[in-house]
Amino acid sequence: MLTRGDALVREHFDSNTDVYVDRYQDAYKVICQERIAILEGVMGKAAEDFALLDVGCGAGIFIDMLLSKYEKAQAWGMDSSLGMLKKNGFISRKSLILGDARELPFRPKSFDLINVDTVMHHLVDFRGYQNTLDAIERFLLSLQELLKPEGVLIVHEIYHESWLRDSLGTRMVYELSTLRLPPIAANLLKRVGLTTANAGVCFLTRRQWGDAFLQANYETLAVTDKPWVGHRLRKIGFPHNGDLYYTLRSRESGTPRHEVGSGS
Repeated sequence: MLTRGDALVREHFDSNTDVYVDRYQDAYKVICQERIAILEGVMGKAAEDFALLDVGCGAGIFIDMLLSKYEKAQAWGMDSSLGMLKKNGFISRKSLILGDARELPFRPKSFDLINVDTVMHHLVDFRGYQNTLDAIERFLLSLQELLKPEGVLIVHEIYHESWLRDSLGTRMVYELSTLRLPPIAANLLKRVGLTTANAGVCFLTRRQWGDAFLQANYETLAVTDKPWVGHRLRKIGFPHNGDLYYTLRSRESGTPRHEVGSGS
């Protein structure tokens, strides 16, 4: 069921497709190429005829680049924004689906590779911060069910870490972003680098992201940390901010679960 936050996020991306697709396309292609290079080392030639699911596929840039390299591969791209899906070019081996990341309409063990690019910080539950962490874990577990044995999950997420102890900084961002703020307040957040669309965001610290993957029973095959240099958030008490790129694989059943950490 579409939540209030989901509806606001959809409206935001539908209204800003040109900004996300055109302004950032060249930089995003470089990122995609780096991620594909990492995958080559993890999956090898066995990946030539793989099945890919891209959750939050946007304009399909990552899918298109991957399919151009692997001519036997098939891909499914899913996004909640019809505007973003309309930006996709046609490829016969690519299927597009309008839908919610919380309700993935696929059979178990359908995919060799799942890509999730800056989706999880939008899985906001307005009932509270812990409810949102639980929603992120449920999402990760649902992806694990869709992976074939030895399948790979690749994740791009954003981290913010404040001077405050543990997760207090990320909790503060969550609380502020889930308020129905007047335009002037929302614009102030945007000026320091937090575009919330009044829909809420839940960025985690590096430790929290790592613990979330452990909690959902994934093992880390590779991780790349790309700090943001001189970002405006440093001025309001967030000295550590950046992008994380994880390559993950499901742990064997029976591996002990770990509690999600709240540290930075």
